[in-house]
Amino acid sequence: MNIIGYTGTILILLSYIFLNTKWFKLFIPVDTFASILLTIHAITLKDIPFIIVNGFIAIMLANKWRKGNI
Repeated sequence: MNIIGYTGTILILLSYIFLNTKWFKLFIPVDTFASILLTIHAITLKDIPFIIVNGFIAIMLANKWRKGNI
């Protein structure tokens, strides 16, 4: 399950790189997916604070993406 955590971390870093380039529209989708992966990773670790934080971020980003506020 470590690969999920590393993948989520790499995707979050990549999304912030996108935010500062011409591909800034990829920030929300990539960051949403990364937050979902990190939430899954936190669940497997049974780490309640990170489940709450990453789950909240994933929900907020998914909602923003759904509404088209990119």
